Amino acid sequence: MLRLTKKEKLVFYGLIRWPELNDIELSMKINVSRSTITTIRRKLDERKLYSTLNIPDLAKIGCDLLLVSYSNFVPSVSYRIRKEYSDILMKTYPELFFEISTNKRRVYFSAGRNFTEIKRSIDNSGEIHVRQELVSERRNTYVYFPLNLTELFRFFDYAPLLKHHFHLEIDDGYERKTTRAEMARFTENEKLVFYTMVKYPGLTGGQIARRVSMSRQTVNAMKNRFLSDGLLRTVRIPDIRKLGFELMVFSHMHFNPKKPIDKRHRGIELMLSKRSQILKISGNSEAIVLSVFENYTEYLETYDELLDFYERNRFLLGNPVIRIFPIKSKRLLMDMRYAPLVKKVLGIERDI
Repeated sequence: MLRLTKKEKLVFYGLIRWPELNDIELSMKINVSRSTITTIRRKLDERKLYSTLNIPDLAKIGCDLLLVSYSNFVPSVSYRIRKEYSDILMKTYPELFFEISTNKRRVYFSAGRNFTEIKRSIDNSGEIHVRQELVSERRNTYVYFPLNLTELFRFFDYAPLLKHHFHLEIDDGYERKTTRAEMARFTENEKLVFYTMVKYPGLTGGQIARRVSMSRQTVNAMKNRFLSDGLLRTVRIPDIRKLGFELMVFSHMHFNPKKPIDKRHRGIELMLSKRSQILKISGNSEAIVLSVFENYTEYLETYDELLDFYERNRFLLGNPVIRIFPIKSKRLLMDMRYAPLVKKVLGIERDI
């Protein structure tokens, strides 16, 4: 298992929690010298302990619908074939932005401007799976979330998980997030810069400027606006396998119609307090949760407590659907990319 010093853990957490800060700003936030932060950050970079993404606000760029789907693979399908067709689907269907799968099961997330767009995409991708006999005869399950009626309590946020994992005591002032927002308006140049930031999150303003043939000052002004207006969010994703975590757990819950979201806040707060949830999407009648656990015992203890609370308060309608993904399995596939989705939604025709 990876061994880190106390300061390395604190800096690692700070980099995940506040990815928008430079070394000087982070130094003031966590009370560690700038030189120490720079040294540790370089060490973490060299060990490839995290990756950086620029994640768009789906609602603000024009997506009205979020889709989560899960299904089972035919047992005889090999890792090579799954990988091959996963790559094909990710390239062919830009709406698909996240996928996790093993030799038996698959979960994917996609988004689109409307139901018709999403439905056409899933019909075409489903046809490929059926034609190649990749998916079992049991049907796919599709869960639709209209973004203006949905709350994203967490969306690929690993900071609470690391804070708990590293046993850190730091007041970081977390706020609950929501997706309810008006769609932004982009000029053609802004679309190009936005798309480039999503596709190449590591580029500087000058490097982006050269790619899109604009001045560095213009690009930097656009970057600052995208970030300050919440159109784009820089996220660092830790390598949870190297950190020693063993399980990623997908949960799909149906709720009692008499218990809409405004009456379930105690349950929501309890779930988020467990720190293992990296994603929680919730509407009035359904919710999707992605959680990460160090081991099976931690998973059982956490879910037993949560389900007991939800059942006592009559929040649930039936048992949740659970899919467990072993993080350390060599057969695990996990991919996340937003550039194809942004390119389609913003109507960008040129490649960058």
